[in-house]
Amino acid sequence: MPLDANFSDAPSSVCRAPPTVHLNGVTNAKFAGAFDRQCRIKIGCFEAEHEPRALFVFGDSYADTGNHSPYVPILNRPWKLPYGSTWPGEGFGRYSDGKIFTDFFVEYLGFPAAPMTARMAKGKKQYDDSMHGINFAYGGSGMFSTFGPLIDPVHLQIKQFSQMIESGFLSKDLIDESMILFVVCGNDYTAYGDKHPNDEGILDFVPSVASEIDWSLKAFQALGVKKISITKMLPYGCYPKITSKVNYISCNASENARTILHNKLITDYAERAIIATSFGGISLPWF
Repeated sequence: MPLDANFSDAPSSVCRAPPTVHLNGVTNAKFAGAFDRQCRIKIGCFEAEHEPRALFVFGDSYADTGNHSPYVPILNRPWKLPYGSTWPGEGFGRYSDGKIFTDFFVEYLGFPAAPMTARMAKGKKQYDDSMHGINFAYGGSGMFSTFGPLIDPVHLQIKQFSQMIESGFLSKDLIDESMILFVVCGNDYTAYGDKHPNDEGILDFVPSVASEIDWSLKAFQALGVKKISITKMLPYGCYPKITSKVNYISCNASENARTILHNKLITDYAERAIIATSFGGISLPWF
């Protein structure tokens, strides 16, 4: 069964145009085209009656739209320039000079705005559709503890989500009609490298991270979620912190080995989840 089985039959005529992507103030048509192919192939196109009612977001800084407090000095960097310099012109809680993956994703789905952050949702007495879902993602987060006690790992994000369902703040009907975006981009491996400068044992650590991701997928299913889009990991050996060692000339193949293993394992877990249940709603988009 294909990973995007429940999306693949939607007619191409209902696909939306890809979002306009600006990097350093310049429209990047190549990136926008890649995003379009990504969404069409892996996310698929939603027929109008099957579009998600809301989006619930989990993960790290690639998805966090403002959960770091602007009032805590050690956490408030994304609320200050140069973050937000190309969009919206000031620090806006995102670890980017402009939009992040969540912003592009919701544009593609046709949402008028990104989901409300969990930080802001805590002040709400009841959920309403103008919130477009809730973003629990937290910059620096991983499947395990990464960069200190102030950074919530993914399992605590899921716990917040579960508590909102149990309290009735989020209804079961809402969850049934909504979608999850799950973004995990390697903070566990960065934190591991901080403790093991030579990366000894890193390939033995990868299955532990993948297993936690598998646990998360099962937790979402147990909470009644019907659609999940989970990102694979970018080539770690092509990160600027790695390529800077060779003047950005080439990627590091040995560093990329963890990415290859990571992506294979989470793909296997997702396939098993689809085969083992009638769930059928997991897709695996690349950035």
